[in-house]
Amino acid sequence: MNYNNEIFPNIELNNNIKQENLQIQLYGKRIRTDQTVPEYLLEFLLTFIGEYRCEDGKISTGFDKFRIDAQTKYTVNPNIAFKRFVFFENSKLENRYDVDRDAYEELKDLLKVRIKSSTHSENDILDIVQELFYGFSAVTKNRGWFAQSLMPICREVMFPEAMGKSTTRKGMNYTDSVKMNNQNKKILVDSNFEFKEYNFMARGGEVYYLHLMQYLVNDCEMKYRLQKKLFELIDSYPEIRILSEWINNTWNLFLSQKLNKSENEIRNILKEEKMCQWIPIRYNRRSKYSAKELDNLLSCEASQFEKIDLLNVGICMQILRMMTESAKIISEQAEEGKYNETIGPMWLIHIPSTNDELNRKTKKLAVESYKIVEEYMQDAVAKILKSNDGIVIK
Repeated sequence: MNYNNEIFPNIELNNNIKQENLQIQLYGKRIRTDQTVPEYLLEFLLTFIGEYRCEDGKISTGFDKFRIDAQTKYTVNPNIAFKRFVFFENSKLENRYDVDRDAYEELKDLLKVRIKSSTHSENDILDIVQELFYGFSAVTKNRGWFAQSLMPICREVMFPEAMGKSTTRKGMNYTDSVKMNNQNKKILVDSNFEFKEYNFMARGGEVYYLHLMQYLVNDCEMKYRLQKKLFELIDSYPEIRILSEWINNTWNLFLSQKLNKSENEIRNILKEEKMCQWIPIRYNRRSKYSAKELDNLLSCEASQFEKIDLLNVGICMQILRMMTESAKIISEQAEEGKYNETIGPMWLIHIPSTNDELNRKTKKLAVESYKIVEEYMQDAVAKILKSNDGIVIK
């Protein structure tokens, strides 16, 4: 089988697709139940702002970094020290390891030195700053501080997934951890986390990014319009960004002095590399409509916070819509090259109204619509199970 006809971008897979689980065969990499609604948007934006180093040495971000013939590698900054500053005191007690307590107190002391006020104490000002950022919490739940997230109000507050393992961090000594690892590549206190387990940011937002690129690779005008509007959205609170940079730069300066490296070197050392995977090419039919819907949302007169809320739900809805259409294509065994002729099953969603009669009729139609969608999804799974190739579409 020629996998290049089955996935987007057009890459050769090193592993056998039959060894992947069924949801990946159906929907690509990857959608997981532990990913919360805000994390789809956060992961999409992290993929969007991730830095890609071009062959000429220049750095590309946004939609410009995508390569249709490769699993695009990009880097993001976890900003662990800043995340620790915001969430540490309000997180689960069992995840507050001594090494992170010491690093947290160190950063607070560094910040106090840089505060000058005649009306408030340094501690009071830090408390106000912490409360300000914590007020923008997007995901806390019952998680450790390292697995929590803020709303994407600027680039510095968008954190990739980070998992702190007790087997690693519990025995760490703070003095020894403010050093480089044996390969002289990573700073232990901020890099000794698991950044690639995909438990909470499990590629759902990345799937949406790749889905948009299915259309944008052929529409440069739309690509640059969406790119401009997305950057405007995440750069719309410059005061928050200045405050975030102040915290990050304070910690980076401390590390640069401690390790005798430049602040730019420290920033590069702290970055983590990620990589776009792939999605089924049969998602392509909807990509044009998804791009236009995103354009409409970003162009509306709603406030930036309203747009973020709408994007949170809208991305999830788009992913679910893509999944139902994918299931129908597999269920009906549509011929290759005829995806664009396929119309997905009607998916009617019941939104309660004050009209009882209309409410009842709409609810009934929505239930019937869902049953049809569910049957397509069950049938698609059954066909993949029975397929000798592990996937139906050829």
